[in-house]
Amino acid sequence: MIEYENLNKSNSIFFEELKKSFDNTLDSGWFILGKKVEKFEQDFSSYHN
Repeated sequence: MIEYENLNKSNSIFFEELKKSFDNTLDSGWFILGKKVEKFEQDFSSYHN
């Protein structure tokens, strides 16, 4: 099989940042709704006017 894209390799430089963010979300117990989703919705809305 020909490898198309190695996401593990591509994302390795972001691993610690992604792991920290995931752990913070998991520890908070807010998997849906919550402040992070609200912030994302505001940023997304601003970006797309």
